[in-house]
Amino acid sequence: MSGAQDLRGRPVIVTSASSGIGAATARALHAADAHPVLAARRAQRLEALRAELGGALSVQADITDTDQITRLTAAVLGRHGRIDRLVNNAGVSPITPQILTDRLVSLADPRSDFGAENMVPLVYKPAMTATIIATLNAISAKLTMAILLQIDNAIITQHAGYATVTAGFLKAEGLTLLSN
Repeated sequence: MSGAQDLRGRPVIVTSASSGIGAATARALHAADAHPVLAARRAQRLEALRAELGGALSVQADITDTDQITRLTAAVLGRHGRIDRLVNNAGVSPITPQILTDRLVSLADPRSDFGAENMVPLVYKPAMTATIIATLNAISAKLTMAILLQIDNAIITQHAGYATVTAGFLKAEGLTLLSN
């Protein structure tokens, strides 16, 4: 298949892996000799898929909870030492109950770049101010999937620092950093 990536031996997190597209993706990754990491809220279904896939790492996690994301990340790094890919299959949309809580802020997406990729830019809400939310929305308005991939590439493959890459993006887009 043209353009296909060799995923052999690569740890790949699959969110919402307990059924449907997530489970099918995990099976396909397993068949490609990747190391699927199963993440979902339903423990029984995760356990069944883990057993089916010969002991794939499974972590019960709700990706709207930052502590559970941290636990998931630690489990993957503990077993595989790295995270090579993420298949963010979990369905989170602006109308789901998780976002209607006081914990998350859904950022603006004026070009619908993120919705087309089945993701919504979210920010953890405690301590957010109107100024910070407006600033993040201005940044979100400038982001495209192509820019996100460039940022990802710079950080992951070129080992550039997060702060350096972020500052470069902001400068290129005519935005300024907030300072203390």
